[in-house]
Formats: sequence, structure tokens, C-alpha cells
Amino acid sequence: MPHSAAGDRQRISREERRRKTLELRLRGASLRQIATITKVTHQTVSNDVQAALDDLAASQRGTTEQHRALQLARIETLLQRVMTAALTGDLEATRVAASLIEQISKLYGLYGVAPIAPDGTAALLMSPMFGRMIGVFMGVLEGQPEALRIQAADAIAQLEDVS
Repeated sequence: MPHSAAGDRQRISREERRRKTLELRLRGASLRQIATITKVTHQTVSNDVQAALDDLAASQRGTTEQHRALQLARIETLLQRVMTAALTGDLEATRVAASLIEQISKLYGLYGVAPIAPDGTAALLMSPMFGRMIGVFMGVLEGQPEALRIQAADAIAQLEDVS
């Protein structure tokens, strides 16, 4: 569909108004004050602010996901490094591992009280995240003494039996 010069000017004018509206809002102006300044209705200001925020959120969405993936990779690398010591009873390593697992939970949006499934099982145990964490733990156990791997596998099996 061809663009008209009038349509392009209207689009640019709307984008400029939205940018200015958001800037004024960020500086603390009320919607009514912005409406007076920009000579549009209060509802138009409200719509412009929402549209500008939606555009900003959309432009950041990919960056946010990339940052989350990078942080998860970093945390999982650290977790792999401390898990061996944590599984052998090193209390400091256990604290660090617990902290790293908490960070993973936050990045996945699981932080807080785990919802309970109808059968009484914590939803975390049924989630893909649980499976991924088990995979990380099993990866850490590679090359460890057989007794430690068996002990960890038994503990994991008990958790899986709960789910």
C-alpha cells in the first residue's frame, strides 16, 4: 500500500507527540497538564503514554531475553563449579549453590511460594525448570566417585517420586 505525504506527516506528528508526551510524563506532569501543553484531549494523552510505553517495552523485549539467557548461562557455570563441593558436605559451597539456585528461580520467575498442584505436589517439582536443574546436577556429578553419584541419584529419585 503506497504511503501518502499527508499520511507520513500525520504518522511523524503522532510519533513526535507520543515522544513528547512520554517525556513530560516521566518528568512528573499529570495527564491533564500534558493535555493542556500538547493541545489534545486527556484521553489522547493517556493513549499516547500507553502506546509509547508499549513501544518501549517491545523494543526491549529481545534484549531482555538475551540478557536473561546470558545470566542463566553464567549462573549455571558457577553452579557446576560449586556443586561438587556442596554435595560432599562443604557448607560454604552449599550456601553458594543455594544462592545460585535462588537466582535461577528468580530469572525463571519462580521466586516465591510454589503453587500447589491438585495432588498436593509443589508445582516446581513438575516444572521444566526442575528437569533442567536435575540435568545440571547430574552433569556436575560426571567424574565423581561412584558412591557420591549413587547417593545423589537416590536423592533425585526421591524428589521425582514426590512429583
